[in-house]
Amino acid sequence: MTQSQLDHAISTCTGESLQTIRRRGFRARPVELESEDLVLALDCPFCRRPVVLDSSPGVPLPVVAECDRCDVYFEYAAEELYAADSRAVARGNVIEG
Repeated sequence: MTQSQLDHAISTCTGESLQTIRRRGFRARPVELESEDLVLALDCPFCRRPVVLDSSPGVPLPVVAECDRCDVYFEYAAEELYAADSRAVARGNVIEG
């Protein structure tokens, strides 16, 4: 989880503004992960939960992502992608290219 993701998650849960959360100084702790523990993910713009993309070698990334929770497809920008711990995200949102 990145610092930005932590700030957004706390903001969503508490209803406080991002500025307030950042002022209070919550900090994400770095965790050592093996490469097989990582998946390519982005946050759903509606529920803000992670959506995992299929990033298998030789498979192009999908043009749109699908959030199973919200039952929607959405476009995304490359800047929205991040590496996530596969154990920490739901497996039901894998999109195949």
